[in-house]
Amino acid sequence: MSHALSAKEQALSKVFSDDYAFTIPGYQRPYAWGEEQAQELLDDLLGALRDAPKALTESVPYFLGSIVLIKKESAPDSIVVDGQQRLTTLTLLLSAIRTTVQDADVRGGITKRIYEMGDVVSATEASYRLSMRERDREFFREYVQHENGLAMLAALNKLLPDAQGRLRSNAQLFLRELAKLNQAELI
Repeated sequence: MSHALSAKEQALSKVFSDDYAFTIPGYQRPYAWGEEQAQELLDDLLGALRDAPKALTESVPYFLGSIVLIKKESAPDSIVVDGQQRLTTLTLLLSAIRTTVQDADVRGGITKRIYEMGDVVSATEASYRLSMRERDREFFREYVQHENGLAMLAALNKLLPDAQGRLRSNAQLFLRELAKLNQAELI
């Protein structure tokens, strides 16, 4: 069996699309980014947006970092070898924007970037763009990926395991920082 190595630049809209279903394997370390790394990512993104032309399609691509995957070209299933911290934090940021923005259409669009809801008529289950390690998977789905979960996470007042505690701290950070932006900036 031959394996090919390929490198591609991908827009975030492509990364958070049906083309990818990321899985964090059990051998990966737990979510470890603290508020410093989350703040740095947010500051970098906001700085790039402020420097961008009015029409974002005219802006120069902004490099967010590498993600290393094991993935067949023909299927969305992607095992994350490197980049889980960034993918998890970006998902958390999308969820925080969804919680903060008032426009229902924007919230719905963000939800589709985080997960596809199941459909009773089609007999399909929810499809998640990112599946955490098994230990944190349900927590992440309930408090980050599902609508209204982030507000519940930010308000959660109990001792949490390290990775889940960092998710809560970073959610609180993002909600605080995004509250300083106007609705146009959020969109």
